[in-house]
Amino acid sequence: MLSLLLSILFVSVSARIDKEVLEYSYIYSHTSRTLQRVIFFATLGLYSITGALGGALIFAALFDAILNKLRGLEVLHLGTTAKWDIFFNDRLLLYICVKVISLGLGIYLCLI
Repeated sequence: MLSLLLSILFVSVSARIDKEVLEYSYIYSHTSRTLQRVIFFATLGLYSITGALGGALIFAALFDAILNKLRGLEVLHLGTTAKWDIFFNDRLLLYICVKVISLGLGIYLCLI
């Protein structure tokens, strides 16, 4: 349960930070953001490996939607730059399925 709560809080804070950055500039390098996320989930893994895996899946499922909502975009908005977005642009149903499965599996892993 702790992994679930911490992961949701981390997703929300990360999306809020990215929203603030995107208001003033474009994110050219994802290195520091990726490192921050790896460190968070690695640290969470010290508490619970399944919780860390679940948290990472929850992050994957919710981050884009929360960031899009904070930016005033549609929740399922897909951009044209990120490889993830480009792949799913013509596969919206698959995108939704991946997000729902990631969220469900993530919650399950956090709770076991």
